[in-house]
Amino acid sequence: MDRCLVRALLKRVGLVMVVFIANLSVAHAQDYRDGQAFSFSVENSYQLALNKPQYDSYSLSANWGYHFNENWSLHIPITSNITFYNKENYGMQLLVGLASEYVFAHGENTYWTVAPKVQASCWGDWGYMLYDVGVRWHSNRSPYIGLGFQFLDSYKSQSRNSYCLYVCFGFRL
Repeated sequence: MDRCLVRALLKRVGLVMVVFIANLSVAHAQDYRDGQAFSFSVENSYQLALNKPQYDSYSLSANWGYHFNENWSLHIPITSNITFYNKENYGMQLLVGLASEYVFAHGENTYWTVAPKVQASCWGDWGYMLYDVGVRWHSNRSPYIGLGFQFLDSYKSQSRNSYCLYVCFGFRL
């Protein structure tokens, strides 16, 4: 499959999800009882490898979580990832894991969180463990943007490990 075709498909899927999530977030009202509530978020991210100049990756995550209080939550992320190698080759992976999020700074109508995550590839062209830590800026609980660092441990393949920086954009419901 052509790389441009895959990118165009990802852009269309991303746009449809943004419109869908924006409509849901307007219609959805979260009922917090002492800060405890279930949550759902969708996140789109772009990863750039520091030690592999020919590698870049796009991912789309769905996160189901529970907020134990106003500052701490636990999530189960399911991520679809597409990785481009050189200019012609690509690989697709499905990752499942566990994530946490802690609010470390509050502002007026905004807050900052730190979010560590561990995921394992359960299907795809490349087997690896993903260790991730990121910082996110939230506005009124939805939407948010973030920056982070990922370490990809290629324990199941001949490929060497990767260190990536990423930027993300998401919506929380």
